[in-house]
Amino acid sequence: MDQQRHPKSFCTRHNWDAMEATYSINTVSGQELYPFPSPQTKDVKQLALRLDSSSLYMPMREDSEDQLDWNIPVTSVGGIPKGWCRAGAGIRIRPVPSSSNFRLRARVWDYPTPLTDPSATNYWTLQHDDLIEDMATALGFRWLGDFERYNALLPGRDE
Repeated sequence: MDQQRHPKSFCTRHNWDAMEATYSINTVSGQELYPFPSPQTKDVKQLALRLDSSSLYMPMREDSEDQLDWNIPVTSVGGIPKGWCRAGAGIRIRPVPSSSNFRLRARVWDYPTPLTDPSATNYWTLQHDDLIEDMATALGFRWLGDFERYNALLPGRDE
C-alpha cells in the first residue's frame, strides 16, 4: 500500500474531527490573495479577522469568487476586509487590507501528516489502526480482483 497516498485518500470523502486545525495569518497592506496556511490544507472552514492585538476575532462572510467580485469589487482604496472566498489553493479577502496590523484566523481541515518512512506515524496510525488495516485489506482484495469483498470492507463505502 502506498502509505503516503491512502490515509490522504481516506480523508478525501469526509472532514474528520482530527483534521481540524487553526492558523493565524498576518495581513499585508494591499495584498488580497494568501496561500492556504499549510501544504496539508484540504479546505477552509472559517475565516475571521482581528483588527489589532486587543480586539476579538470576528468571522468574515464567505462568498464564491464571482459573488465576492459582485459584492466587494477590487478598488485601489484598501479597507477592513469583510468577505473572503477560496481562490485555487488560496484565500482571497476583500476589501484589500489597508493595514499590515490585521490578523486572520483560519479554521481549516488539514490532510493527515504524510507517512514518509515505515516507522512514521500520524493520527490515523495511532488512533484508528483498525481502519487503516481494513483499507489495506480492501485494497488487497481489489488487487486480487475480488470486488465484492473490496466493496464490503472498504471504509466509508457503507453509504
